[in-house]
Order: sequence, then structure tokens, then C-alpha cells
Amino acid sequence: MKKKSIAIIIVMMILINLPNFGGVKAANVSAQAYCIMEAGSNRVLYSSNMNEKLPMASTTKVMTAVLALEKGSLNDVIEIKKEWTGIEGTSIYLKEGEKLTLEDLLHGMMLVSGNDAAVSIACYIGGSIDNFAKMMNKKAKELGMKNTHFTNPNGLPDDDHYTTAYDFTLLASYAMKNENFVKIINDEKWSMPYEGKANQRTLYNKNKLLKSYEGANGVKTGFTKKARKCFVLAAKRNNMQVVGVLLHTENHYEESKMFLDMAFNNFTLKKVIEKGDYVKTVPMKGSKNGIIKLSAGSDVYFPLKSDEIADVKYKKVYNSGSDNYIADYSIKAGDETYNYSEELSVKKEDKGTFYNFKNLFKKFTNLIP
Repeated sequence: MKKKSIAIIIVMMILINLPNFGGVKAANVSAQAYCIMEAGSNRVLYSSNMNEKLPMASTTKVMTAVLALEKGSLNDVIEIKKEWTGIEGTSIYLKEGEKLTLEDLLHGMMLVSGNDAAVSIACYIGGSIDNFAKMMNKKAKELGMKNTHFTNPNGLPDDDHYTTAYDFTLLASYAMKNENFVKIINDEKWSMPYEGKANQRTLYNKNKLLKSYEGANGVKTGFTKKARKCFVLAAKRNNMQVVGVLLHTENHYEESKMFLDMAFNNFTLKKVIEKGDYVKTVPMKGSKNGIIKLSAGSDVYFPLKSDEIADVKYKKVYNSGSDNYIADYSIKAGDETYNYSEELSVKKEDKGTFYNFKNLFKKFTNLIP
């Protein structure tokens, strides 16, 4: 059931439409573009210029981590090659020949933004930087990141390496559903072997939001001269997971806290679909009297303001193979409409048995004087 629920969430996220609205714009913000989203529904709560293409600097490493966790194993032992060392920018100072686990390299990349760790991960998982970039772009397409293009795993400047605040918030929402990803980015420190030295490398998490905001649980900083400061933020309160992206900003921590306060103060998760809610009855294939009653497979929550009411409409129900049924439905709140897909719960019945019993009972009672 757990795997099923995760799969449903992922399908919901992939199928969500690219919105034209983009939430409410906040005043006095230095970020050139931003997007704040509730991760369960992917509803955009606040935004500005969220579809503008901009560089994202080291926040790129969120995608690198996602692919590493999906394609590799944390216990994989990786021998560092010479060409993976001495990479420009921030570094964990890898040396040729040393052996580290994928988990070590992920911490080196996500806690202290090691560009050499990112290159090592990319070359191990993808075989080369170019091939890994293709994997990144394929994943971006799967997630609906329509205005994003990757050329490298670490975010070093390249005119063809860009994203939008909306696209990258979709990625953040997806990444925060991976338990290993969340654990890594929330580790306060991590120790790993240091080739040729008696002591270990000890890496300390550079994300100051984790210690300065209640409920903060991610994600990643970034900076280049061209991209300026970039930040992927995340916090969870009262079971509501909020994620967001600030691009080309100067006050990323202060503005992140402001947006998170706005989200938690103005929105509350409300149950809009209850598990077991009736959806539709369809005929059972290959059976004269059989029917299938379809109902909601899980509870669905949606972030709403105090004066908002969610309007849920089922649009289409279809068989996805065997006894699996999928429902396409929409949730409208205010002027905004979001589209989702959900796997339905199936209950088979033979109406013939019921009707035959009913008719037999009727005949029996008619015989009674």
C-alpha cells in the first residue's frame, strides 16, 4: 500500500497542468523570480515571474541527487578518477584513487555543494557528463519541467543551462517525496574517509534555514555571479509540506522565512476527497451480471484559504489494465483549477445473485395466503 500511495502521488504530480495563474505576488522581494508551492497538491501559493528562464547555480544538484538515488544504491563504492578531481568552484577535495560510497558523495554534494562530488556522481551514474545531462533532461520532461535544460550536474555557468522558478519547484516537490533525499539534506554533519590522512572529512550542512526556522527541512543553496543567490526552500508544519524556489535573489533566507510564514498563516490542508467516496459503477468485463463499484483509493488533501471552498469534479474514469482503474479529476479553488489522476479502489459484485434472490423471495411471499 505504501508503494501504491507513492506511485499515486507521483502520477498526480506529473499530470498536473502548467498553470497560467501562479498564485499571489508578494511585495518588497529581491528575487527576480520565485514560486512557493504546497507539495502534496502542487498548488502555487505565491509567485512572480515563475516562468522566466534563469540560471539556477548549485541548486542544479537537486536533480543530480534525485537521479543518483533512483539509479544507484547508497552503498555503492565509487573509485574516484583523476578527471573528476580539481573541479572549479566549491569542492570536497577528492583525490584520484580514493574510494567513497555514493552516500558519502551525496552528502559532499548536498551539504557543502562539492562540485567534484557532483561530477563524480554524474560520471558514475551516467558514464559521462554529457550522458548524465541527457538523463537530467529526460527526468525534467517526465516531471513537466517544460522550460528547463541541463548541461552539467553542478550548475556551473552555461548559457544552455537554465530553469524557471515554477519548473524547479516541481522538482523540489518531487524530491521531497524521497525519504533518502530528505534524510541527506537534513543531516547536520557527515563524516567520511579522507585519503592519505588519519582523520576523516567532516562536512557541516551549510543550509542555515534548517536551524533558524521551525519545521524547515530543506533544501539547497546556490550562487554564481550570473545567477546570484538561488535557494530551494522547504518546511513542514501541521502535515503541510511547503516547497519553493527563489532565483537571482540577495536575501534568500529572510525572504524564504517570509514566504513560509505567509503560506502557513494563510493556508490550511483540508480533506477534499475521502477514501471510499463513491465515484462510479462500471460493468464487469466478461460477466453478464457482474458490476464493479469504484471509489476513491485514498484521502486527498488540498491547501485552502479560510474563505475558499474546493470544487471537486471527476472528468474521466478508465481501465488501465486488468482490474486497475484510474480517475482523472479536477479541484477548483477560487479562479484556479488543478488536474490530477488517482488510482481507484475496486469492489466487484454480482448483481445477478441479488436480483435472483429478490425474485425468489417475491415468488415465495406471493404463495403465502
